[in-house]
Amino acid sequence: MKRYLLCAAAAALASAPLVARAESKIAVIEMARAIAETNEGGRATLTLKSLFDKRQVDLDGKQTGLLKERTELEKRCKAGLGKAECDRGQEEIQKKLFDLQQLLMQYQGEIQKKQAEATQPMFQKMSRIVERLAKQKGFEVVVDKQAALHFKPELDLTELAITTYNADTPGVAPLTAQEKAQLAAMPPPGTPPPPPDPKAAKKAPPAAPKKK
Repeated sequence: MKRYLLCAAAAALASAPLVARAESKIAVIEMARAIAETNEGGRATLTLKSLFDKRQVDLDGKQTGLLKERTELEKRCKAGLGKAECDRGQEEIQKKLFDLQQLLMQYQGEIQKKQAEATQPMFQKMSRIVERLAKQKGFEVVVDKQAALHFKPELDLTELAITTYNADTPGVAPLTAQEKAQLAAMPPPGTPPPPPDPKAAKKAPPAAPKKK
């Protein structure tokens, strides 16, 4: 009996440090926010938004012109324009609609490419910083915050990683108050922006009037 109690006590003593050690060596980080809220990441986000807005304005202008052209054709067809002319007008609008859809895809690809080009180097740099911080603080594992169901606030490296990243990139000027306000008005990091969507693509072209 005595031997059993000693074994049980030894097992308890051996397991207790393991639990404490496991709990103290796991940290979390919100990687998307950590990158987006650095000076470099915030400025890159604003640059991409500026490009997105320009492309959206271009698409909106082409869309408005196409809708106007379609409305005019519809009026003319209802007013008695010949079937051949109506059919030809429909074909032209369909072609312009196809071209607009192709331009939309081109702009989406352009923005995604520039986003990857801007984000990848920052992700690698932030990964190295996280590794360095983990070694300094004795963490063996750092997981993304989204994968953690529960954690203590002191295990979150996000703010420290942002501060360290900015300190490691002194050549990048701090964000201005105006830039911070613009970023605050945008969706949270990790939320994909809605793609430019020409509304004209959702509407059918006018039909030629039927002959009585």
